[in-house]
Amino acid sequence: MSDEMQSRLFSPHLDGEDVSDILLGENRPRKRPILWEWRFPSDFPAAGNPDYISPGLAIRDNQWKLLVDSDGRRTELHRSMDDPGERHDLADQHPVVVERLKSIVLQWQKTLPQEPMEPEVNRE
Repeated sequence: MSDEMQSRLFSPHLDGEDVSDILLGENRPRKRPILWEWRFPSDFPAAGNPDYISPGLAIRDNQWKLLVDSDGRRTELHRSMDDPGERHDLADQHPVVVERLKSIVLQWQKTLPQEPMEPEVNRE
């Protein structure tokens, strides 16, 4: 990628990771975990399963994906490659992994702007 293109696409003021090499066909592991926050009402069901309410925070680090409520009480741990449908919660079997990932995602959440949840949406 040219220096000019790189300077237009990647600002030092943005967070994230340059994955242009992956887009161009390279294969490599991630350098950092991916973190996200679900900003819908806490009683909003997950797609495809009206009985399941997902925790509001998530982190994906290598093989692990941790879902956790913002207060840190409810956690789910999944091994993404072995369980793409996230049907098997492994949190009880890997408490050290849970605590490590939970610490990272809860610290990260403190850096986020305090914005309201998304407005109520039509669930029909």
